[in-house]
Amino acid sequence: MIQAIMLILSLQMASDYSEYQDLYYMSLFQFYYTDELVMMPFCTDSTPELAARAEEYATRWSEFETGYDFSACQHWVDSVTTQKRAGHERGIVSLILHPEVHSLALIYLSKAPVPYEWEGDSYPIGREALHAMSFLRRNPGTPLEPYIILELMYLLRAQEECITVFEGLPADSIIALYDSLLQVALDHEDPLVNYFAGEIDSEAFVYVPH
Repeated sequence: MIQAIMLILSLQMASDYSEYQDLYYMSLFQFYYTDELVMMPFCTDSTPELAARAEEYATRWSEFETGYDFSACQHWVDSVTTQKRAGHERGIVSLILHPEVHSLALIYLSKAPVPYEWEGDSYPIGREALHAMSFLRRNPGTPLEPYIILELMYLLRAQEECITVFEGLPADSIIALYDSLLQVALDHEDPLVNYFAGEIDSEAFVYVPH
């Protein structure tokens, strides 16, 4: 369950550059109606490159306008799922620096299976992960790859938690795939992708409390 989290303002002076705030990875996937960027205290070992990317991400996140038309939603379920799609759209546009990122995001999300709630079930999470993996296979070298890898990391962690906690089953193959994606994200040239991957991996759980 993705819930809106209150903004935490905690500024810390950096040695030779301005004040920045630490971005929390859930800002990549939040509901669109969340109008405050989720932040945490900025890490003390941050580099100027990461700080600059974080500031750029925060600016793009705050200035983002969705391409979805909420007036077309006829039912509350449609409204919720559209809010979720628009939240992912905002995460993509904020992270990916590409001139056609808006249209690419809408294309990617147009076929995405977005349930209004996971309800502790690994199946809908798996459907979302399958869509993401299939998109990467069909579109090698897509500019959206960094975002989709982070999204897959989050989904696989959530799916693994549901399988092991609620279903009492092993999830070795999911863990192996997650580990391979984690390494790809940590090796990426964008320091913000590295940072978000590390944040996801450092969480004790992302969906189901252990």
